[in-house]
Parts: sequence; C-alpha cells; structure tokens
Amino acid sequence: MNSLQRFLFGLVVAAGFCVAVLGAHAADTMQIDKSFVLDKHGDGQLTVTFHLSASQWTVWKQQYGDRPDVLWRDMKQQLANMELGDFDLKKDDIARSATMRISFRGGPRLRSDGGSEIGVPKDMKKISDSGREWIFNAVSQENSYAPIVNQTIHVTLPAEARNARLNQPGTAFQALVYDIPAATGGGKALLFTGLGALVIGLVLGAAGFLPGKKSAT
Repeated sequence: MNSLQRFLFGLVVAAGFCVAVLGAHAADTMQIDKSFVLDKHGDGQLTVTFHLSASQWTVWKQQYGDRPDVLWRDMKQQLANMELGDFDLKKDDIARSATMRISFRGGPRLRSDGGSEIGVPKDMKKISDSGREWIFNAVSQENSYAPIVNQTIHVTLPAEARNARLNQPGTAFQALVYDIPAATGGGKALLFTGLGALVIGLVLGAAGFLPGKKSAT
C-alpha cells in the first residue's frame, strides 16, 4: 500500500489523528464523514467532518485544533511524496466538530483495459450508488480500549465517468472502476498519473489526524 492509499484509507497515517484517542473510553463513538470529489484528470478535493466526545475534543484541540499550522505541517511531512494543495480547517467548539478541506493532485490507477480503478479496502461496505455518487461505510474498533469509529465516505466521480461499477466486492481486490472517454487530440493515459489506488484511502487517511499520538518534533 503506497502512502497515498494509506492517506485515503488508513485510520492512522500521521502523528496525532490516531483512533486510539488519549483519554477516550471504549464506549465513545467517533463519527467521521468524508466527501471526495474527483475530476477527469485525477485531481480531487477532500472534505472531512468529524464529531468528538468531550474528552476527545479537549485532546484534539490541544494538539491540532488550536494549531492548524502544526496539523498542516505534520500532514505535509508525513505525505512528502504527494502534491497537496489548499488546506482549510474550521471548528465548532459548541458542537465539538471540525471540518477539514484539502485539495491535491493525483490520479486513479489506469487499468490495462483503459478504465480507471480506485482500490477499496474489503471492510468498506457499499451503502448506495447512483452512477457518479458512491457511498461506503465502515465501523471499526482498534481494540477493546479504543473508541468505536463510524466512518462514511461519499465519492463523486468525474462528470465524464461512464460504466462505474464495484469489482470483486468484499474481497481484498475490491475496487471502484469506471471509464473516461478519450479526450479529443490526446490519449486517455495522459489524463492520469498512474499513482495507484488512491481516492478513498485519502479520504479515510485524514482520520489519521484525530487525537492520540503526539506530533513529531
């Protein structure tokens, strides 16, 4: 699994957003909602919204919420081989929720048949799809002392996407596959960077910056 896929799908990617939340109780539930919008060139924007318990919120604010520059620094260090773009963080102390937006450049894996492929971990279950819009969900608990993490991902494929389908669902090879008609005057391969299965992992990987580990110095 490359670093981009870890960022998309991993629960723990960089220091700080660990689901084994410092001071959290096993009964706590962490709700994380993510939306990923992809264009035909493989570039995208990720929006992550999470809601925390009182104890989780206190830890997260001390570590990152009141220091967004530290959060952005740690993300860029951990993902140094990715091209990240704009970053924005907004938080609501009353609701104990925050929204993070990140833009990046990249691209789904280009298949030998000319289609595009986004690897999806087998524990992510498809909730619904309507052509371009796909929704996945996973509920996990790292161990009996960790909080329950409920993660929902909305993936919006490019407007040009055709024949979207989920290949080999429920297996280690589960993947969201779609086709993009070749652009006039250029080959389809030029639209993608071939960085591998990268979309949904980026969305989930942002959860790696929830409270827990101390940031690197």
